[in-house]
Amino acid sequence: MKKGTQLYEGKAKKVYLPDDPDVLIVDYKDDATAFNGEKKGTIVGKGAINNRMSNYLFKQLEKEGIPTHLIEELSDRETAVKKVSIVPLEVIVRNVAAGSFSKRLGVPEGTEFTEPTIEFSYKNDELGDPLINEYFARALNLASWDEIETIKKYAFKIYEVLKEFFLAAELRLIDFKIDELTHQDLGQMQMYVNYFDRYERVEGENPTIGILLCKQSDEALVDSLFEKYAFDYVVNFAAESHVDRSIENPSVFLETNIMGTQVLMDACRKYGITRYHQVSTDEVYGDLPLDRPDLFFTEETPIHTSSPYSSSKAGADLLVQAYHRTYGLPVTISRCSNNYGPYHFPEKLIPLMIANALADKPLPVYGEGLNVRDWLYVEDHCKAIDLIIHKGRVGEVYNIGGHNEMKNIDIVKIICKALDKPESLITYVTDRKGHDMRYAIDPTKIHNELGWLPETKFEDGIKKTIQWYLDNEDWWKNIISGEYQQYYEKMYGNR
Repeated sequence: MKKGTQLYEGKAKKVYLPDDPDVLIVDYKDDATAFNGEKKGTIVGKGAINNRMSNYLFKQLEKEGIPTHLIEELSDRETAVKKVSIVPLEVIVRNVAAGSFSKRLGVPEGTEFTEPTIEFSYKNDELGDPLINEYFARALNLASWDEIETIKKYAFKIYEVLKEFFLAAELRLIDFKIDELTHQDLGQMQMYVNYFDRYERVEGENPTIGILLCKQSDEALVDSLFEKYAFDYVVNFAAESHVDRSIENPSVFLETNIMGTQVLMDACRKYGITRYHQVSTDEVYGDLPLDRPDLFFTEETPIHTSSPYSSSKAGADLLVQAYHRTYGLPVTISRCSNNYGPYHFPEKLIPLMIANALADKPLPVYGEGLNVRDWLYVEDHCKAIDLIIHKGRVGEVYNIGGHNEMKNIDIVKIICKALDKPESLITYVTDRKGHDMRYAIDPTKIHNELGWLPETKFEDGIKKTIQWYLDNEDWWKNIISGEYQQYYEKMYGNR
């Protein structure tokens, strides 16, 4: 079983999606953190200890008839687990007064209880993860009565197992917590929802915007989020995007980009929204010949896809238009050219070249590097989306282009010069299957109707982008470590 896309990273572990859609791989880290989540260096071997100890306890629980998500231990710090549905509650069972219990109820720490207590809380940083009872949990639609009763049943059974385990080691169990169980394709959604929900809502102002990434299997959670947050606008950024990955594993792209879109739109129909916006790509149009610089993609250009990625996006676009015509769903679609800027995932061209150049590693360029892309700075893209969802015509498609056409090889040379690295690092590798030659967007429609134009010239945007990666090495170095190296070697090692 091999790790695929990283879905989540927390204080103690990373979570990856393997080939099996019902499985996740948990990779425990050596990071040492304070209670506020701030990283305080590393403890060598911590991840392996966490992994082995957790799995040992899971096995003890299973012997007592308590189901766990454990499948198998893959290595000293990696474990395969079942992908489970989320119940957005934290549950603490206490044997002794301590921590938040003591502070909130005024009970001296160390006070022993006649019977163990059970506490429910839900994640809200501004409110300090407030304690709630099961009636609050039900009223807020955080769990059903059956789920609440199941949680209570197994929480106390786990308490008995853990108490005996620690007594055997001459340790007294004070409390334990069953944390919010998320697989990150769901956790990602919640992260965004919580972010936008922090704004104070005033009638007619500050609409709630949900930026949601989901799959077909997320229907129940999506439904609960729509009910809880009453979204006014939904912007769908499909989670799967890299063409190389789509060639290796098309099914993930179909599940996320098409079926995930269907799940979101069904929820939009059910709960009523002001606007559903689909963020698409210029790749749905196929490519343009290099010897015809006069040709551009317009909104009327026929769809002609080249990769599983672009096909999945085109399929989603057609589905969005069908929901508008069939159900009257208020939709808009935008098709943008290649984005670049901060937080660009390191496997994409520009950040990959920056990272490799800084490490004096080969710079892999497909073919002869003559493929042309129209580059759009990410902030310009966001401004365009904001205009479309508020002022764009329902049912329309808008092309968003940067008027910054560049050959791939020229971009690589610009990065080499900016970082003072020799062009001898450039290595030409076997071309991608079905590689499109040229993308070029005509943004006349969005300019004429909404007044949008790209504000960032490529020579300015690339400088800002390079500087951002120089200033934020911890972010991208953490991503490209470990399993990403295996993926990189698989993609480029034999080319």
